[in-house]
Amino acid sequence: MKSKKYKKVLIVGCIVIVISLISNIIYFKAQQLDKPIVLEHYIEKGIGKDQDIYLDFYYVTNRSDTSQLIEVYFPKQDLQSYVDYVNTYSTKYYKVNQLRLQILYSDLQNLDENEIILENAVLNYNNGLKQNVDMGEIILTRTKNNSLKSTSSGSSSSGESWEYYKLDKTITINKITSAFYNGTKDFVYMNFIDNYNISSTEIPIEEDEKLIQIGNKTYYPMKELKLPHKATKHIEVISYIRPDDERRFNIYEMRYTLEFTNKDGEEGSENLLNMRYIPCFTEKFINDLGQYLKDDR
Repeated sequence: MKSKKYKKVLIVGCIVIVISLISNIIYFKAQQLDKPIVLEHYIEKGIGKDQDIYLDFYYVTNRSDTSQLIEVYFPKQDLQSYVDYVNTYSTKYYKVNQLRLQILYSDLQNLDENEIILENAVLNYNNGLKQNVDMGEIILTRTKNNSLKSTSSGSSSSGESWEYYKLDKTITINKITSAFYNGTKDFVYMNFIDNYNISSTEIPIEEDEKLIQIGNKTYYPMKELKLPHKATKHIEVISYIRPDDERRFNIYEMRYTLEFTNKDGEEGSENLLNMRYIPCFTEKFINDLGQYLKDDR
């Protein structure tokens, strides 16, 4: 009798284990990506004389995927880039691959445009897979807008950047522009610091939840930034990027430009140091990213 009872318990236990294994396999399969997925990149880069272009590039694969990207080709421009692996960030299901793409200056010289826009690319992998992908928008330009004397600058991948200028003449900043302005102005924050006194707005910090405070620096939404803004002797321009919707999964390296007039009425423009945003690839973020990409595409 006891033998039959133990046999039933054993059978039930085996059934539970089998069901659990099947459920885990089904769930695991459901989490898998059908193919590598490229993050959207929104990047502005200047083309310097005799300087190659380097672009940070990110794509997502299943963790078990051992294939490697070996070539990124831009067919519209007939432009080849060379691939160098930098890092990987892995979780239980997914892997984020960080690469650096190199575009040779000699190849760029074969193109006549002052502004080169890279959007669609062909990706080739060492396992024979070929993908046609929309990379976002990468803008390479030969136009230089540098009229002010920058004495120091810095940036971080978390979205902060700053640039300090010594002014020979009083200037009035009339406008701030960017190729990505309309698509990013709602999550770009900025401020001006004149002689170390923040003076771009009179909105009390404690009364406006839209403001961002990092250390002793206060950042204001672009629409709250008061223009025109007059500056004498010195000015520091501080910027911060904080996308908080699905755009937090994108890569940004943007170049906002100040358009100004000096006291003699002469117009000028100044490209700020590129504002960079690269997600922090925590396990939760990568899992959220993988699920978002899987559902979205």
